[in-house]
Amino acid sequence: MSAIRKVGARTKKRVLLRAMVAGMLVIGAVSGCVLLWRSSPSPALDPEVAKAIAELEPGLTPIQRTVLRTCPSLESYFPRLFRRRASRPYPVDGRFTALGDRARPAVPILLRMLASHHHDTRWRAFTALLVIQADPAAVAAVLQSRPASRDEFVLGVAWSLGQGANFTPPRRCEWGWQLLAALGPAGTNAIPALVDNLRLRQRVEHSLAALGGMGTNAASALPVILALLNDPAGDYQHQAKAAAAIGQIGVATEPVMSSLRLASANAPSLVRARAAGALGRLGAPTEEVLRVLNQTATHKLATVRAAALEELAALGPAGRLLPDPTTNHTPSATGSGR
Repeated sequence: MSAIRKVGARTKKRVLLRAMVAGMLVIGAVSGCVLLWRSSPSPALDPEVAKAIAELEPGLTPIQRTVLRTCPSLESYFPRLFRRRASRPYPVDGRFTALGDRARPAVPILLRMLASHHHDTRWRAFTALLVIQADPAAVAAVLQSRPASRDEFVLGVAWSLGQGANFTPPRRCEWGWQLLAALGPAGTNAIPALVDNLRLRQRVEHSLAALGGMGTNAASALPVILALLNDPAGDYQHQAKAAAAIGQIGVATEPVMSSLRLASANAPSLVRARAAGALGRLGAPTEEVLRVLNQTATHKLATVRAAALEELAALGPAGRLLPDPTTNHTPSATGSGR
């Protein structure tokens, strides 16, 4: 009887072992198919582009590259399996600049490489995406998922837009601004560089747009923005952008409110519209705010009318657009706005 039991137990063990092995083989086969489907370069990828991408990850075999592009986190769990030789300098900028639009199909692969745990691979992929002018929103989405590496990229972009702006081509500066705007509150590491731009009165409009997109996280920049708004010799377009940024940041301190009230009463029309809109965003729209917005909504210049209507729309149901009492006609936004 005991012998029969032993045979039965061994049989069960064999069956379980075979089932486990079969299950592992099935999982491995499915995983391999998924790896090949997701990570293999497109058949239409230019051979020179494929070679340039392979050189972004020195010291890896094609199989290692395929695995890491599909699941970058494996490198942190099994570092010995993906050990690289010392990274050598590689002219990413020049190589991808020479490839031009031919490199654009490689963007999905570069976005996966951007999530790599290897520092050099991340930066090389980021530089290639910058040169290609990939969609900033797609790059921001990858960076949002990796807060640790995101901050180093934000600092790099901030430097290129601040101290390094004289060495950065205009198209790449524009891409950097768009990336910061797409990151929104996650781009707070760039605030010191953006504030320096405002102090030096350089790249003012872009800096204000980026700070406004960060919301309350950019509250530390308010003193410099208020100085720009209150500067009697300042550019009125910069002052209008400053008022709009203050409304987007959304911090209603007494200095902020008093500066906005003064600007909505005595500034050029475009600034008055933006300042009144910011006052409405920071508190319940008063009759004075609505009066200013309705006056500027009938201004002779289209830029002023458009700004006033935009601010009224941002106030939602509280923003009432009153008809012109002389014509009984509701204004519409259809060239400088002093």
